[in-house]
Amino acid sequence: MKFHSKWEDLQKLRPDISIVQECASPSVLARRNLSLDPTQCLWINKADATTEDKGLGVFASDGVKIRVAACWSEIRRRWDDDPSRLDVLLPFEIVYPRRLNVLAVWSFNNRTRLGKKTMRGPVLVAIDELGNWLTEAPSLVIGDFNNHRRWDTSRDLNNFAHHLTAFDEIGFKSAYHSLNDIGHDEEPDQTHLWRAGKSYHIDYAFGAAGLLEGASCRVEPLERWCGKGGLSDHSPLVLDLL
Repeated sequence: MKFHSKWEDLQKLRPDISIVQECASPSVLARRNLSLDPTQCLWINKADATTEDKGLGVFASDGVKIRVAACWSEIRRRWDDDPSRLDVLLPFEIVYPRRLNVLAVWSFNNRTRLGKKTMRGPVLVAIDELGNWLTEAPSLVIGDFNNHRRWDTSRDLNNFAHHLTAFDEIGFKSAYHSLNDIGHDEEPDQTHLWRAGKSYHIDYAFGAAGLLEGASCRVEPLERWCGKGGLSDHSPLVLDLL
């Protein structure tokens, strides 16, 4: 929320690509005095949204060209009768200066649904639908998964362990965990500050081992971004590729 007030701080990280959850649309941001080149911003709303105040935004710096994946409109049509099963995901392609496919994620994991434990969540559905797209070119899956192995329960089809298995089957690893030799239950760096001071690691960047070779991945200090008077309830996960 209030992304327009955080833009300057985000730019201090000098990102080529920024993936931002709970972000207002470009037209709303413009009304809030943050003017963006529309060719450098992609944005998608929640399926059940009635305003354009909270969606998923992708922002590219000058000289970086991005576009929505051509296959996405057909996939969305196949889920027209249940669009929130893909809520909120945005596959896009970086076409210059290097070629990358990226699936941007803001997942709610069917949290409002009856029988949700018997359903595969949005990210797992997207991996099923986009498997060929994710493996035909160097690819990443990045964003707020709202998920962690600590919350896994028996017979829940959206357990995070199932996500790790699905990514492993297409040759993807978590950049933060693999590059820093950290286990998925051993994270010293949390990405989300919740109520009563509780913090969790729920933001991830998954990619193929070859793409991550020589890369680095870190979490910005939680107290800097999420402490008293902080900018957000999430701290940026920063991935630097060679």
